[in-house]
Amino acid sequence: QPPAGQPVPPQSTIAVVVEAQPALAGMEIDTDRRGSDYTVFDLASADPASCQSRCAGDPQCRAWTYVKPGVQGVQARCWLKSSVPAATRDTCCVSGVKVPIDTALAAPQQISPADGSVFDIYPRETRLEWNRVSGAAAYAVEVDCMHCCTSGQWCTDVGKTYQVKEGLSAPIYTFNFVGAQPGRWRVWALDSAGKAGAKSPWREFRFTR
Repeated sequence: QPPAGQPVPPQSTIAVVVEAQPALAGMEIDTDRRGSDYTVFDLASADPASCQSRCAGDPQCRAWTYVKPGVQGVQARCWLKSSVPAATRDTCCVSGVKVPIDTALAAPQQISPADGSVFDIYPRETRLEWNRVSGAAAYAVEVDCMHCCTSGQWCTDVGKTYQVKEGLSAPIYTFNFVGAQPGRWRVWALDSAGKAGAKSPWREFRFTR
């Protein structure tokens, strides 16, 4: 933007009353970020949160600078930026960088079997259950097996995958486990584009026969 010291036109004397505003999260008080501007506009109120809010709602905006009233004009001014310029110390301004919103799906909460469950049954039919995740279009489950890939180790510990089942529409998966040995499972949600959310912790189980 133009130099912060640009004078207000001298044809009239203007009294500007600026109420102290509390600093919100992400605000850089007494900081200017010059350059990378793609739009500028005056603000109806002398509140840096208004500039911050405009940046937050604009997909193109990566950073913003609020210029106090009386510095570049009668009113406060907001500069929106398409990249993140370097910050410089200047009492003219309040700036900020847009914090990306984490839109990843949460990890499903596992219901059963409980961690450490022991089953003395055959056939080894195993039913996994978990809670639904808001925004999930489907689910994926990974089952791991002790000794199946390398003796004494989980398959994932040696860089291998024992079994992954994707595209589950319901929060339930039933399968027959391989043998009388330890197993473990984890689950995650998938959005409508197939993007995976956070994975749950591993839960272990064991069959004795």
